[in-house]
Amino acid sequence: MALSKLTLLALLPFFLATPSLAVSGTGVTTRYWDCCKPSCSWSGKASLKTGPVQSCDKNDNVLANVDAKSACDNGGPAFMCSNESPWAVSDSLAYGYAAVSIAGGTEASRCCACYELTFTSGPVSGKKMVVQATNTGGDLGQNHFDLGMPGGGFGIFNACTPQYGTPSTGRVAQDAGISSRSQCDAFPAALKAGCYWRFDWFQNADNPSVSFKSVACPLAITNKSGCVRSDDTPTGDGTVPTASVVTPEGEDQLDPRPTCEVCARYRNLIMSDREKYDGASIDEVADHFTDWADDPNNDKSSNINMNVCLLIDEEVLHWLRDAPPATTEVRTTGDADQNVCIKVIDTLFDPEDMSECDPR
Repeated sequence: MALSKLTLLALLPFFLATPSLAVSGTGVTTRYWDCCKPSCSWSGKASLKTGPVQSCDKNDNVLANVDAKSACDNGGPAFMCSNESPWAVSDSLAYGYAAVSIAGGTEASRCCACYELTFTSGPVSGKKMVVQATNTGGDLGQNHFDLGMPGGGFGIFNACTPQYGTPSTGRVAQDAGISSRSQCDAFPAALKAGCYWRFDWFQNADNPSVSFKSVACPLAITNKSGCVRSDDTPTGDGTVPTASVVTPEGEDQLDPRPTCEVCARYRNLIMSDREKYDGASIDEVADHFTDWADDPNNDKSSNINMNVCLLIDEEVLHWLRDAPPATTEVRTTGDADQNVCIKVIDTLFDPEDMSECDPR
């Protein structure tokens, strides 16, 4: 396929250090996902403009009562929200959340503060990740970042079993968590993207070391957590991840398969090169795809007037989760005889099997 020719401009956010929180140094990382209400979700933990960190009920709905009892406290109703999963902004930058302990700091100085981590060991060496402290982790050492990622291991608490029916051993083991990407396939839908992130962007790194510094929180992070410190001014694009896309064939969202007309008229390309599209908007993908369709030097040059349709499955849609909602329409390129379209399809759809096309 020629999808490898498509590239997206990486956004390089500029983070401003927050003077009153200015700390830096070297540290260690671990990983966890215990489904418990984050410790920074309680009222009175820090001086905040908005917040505290949101917690959710068993069905992943945000709770209005910020002081609802934690599910890890003898079966309370409050759990960690699934949107605290990490995500890739580009090949070299990711956002997420962590339990954080900083030498000389207090819970009041850490809750909802953000830190830019630069990994200094393992396969992710040189990559950066900005995390917001949503937990303070009483069992952590100094300068310790326990990165939240579904499948990362329960640690000393486990609310995933009552929330999702997760086995208390096996799929999400107590300490190290799962061991292969394929195990993510069995995860609840809301947690799959964050689980895949560990094996894709994070390259299954095993507790890499980091250098770190405090930074102003990105809006994309605080808009999800709901927490902004009084001494912080979030920066950047505040787009919140969404999975809402309208297909070119109608108003249906996540339409499961192309109609027979699309199957017959369009050469279908499957969008499978994840790293090139992490964090991109639907419109950016469409623009780059249209550029590809216009390029006479690609593998369709023998039939320049052909129609091309880019099929984006539901899993890929999660990779684009930082995109604002966008109507993906059939776009006419420079050649009036050539059209391209962006089409959301079911993950299991086989474009080679015409019998799978929807006859409607």
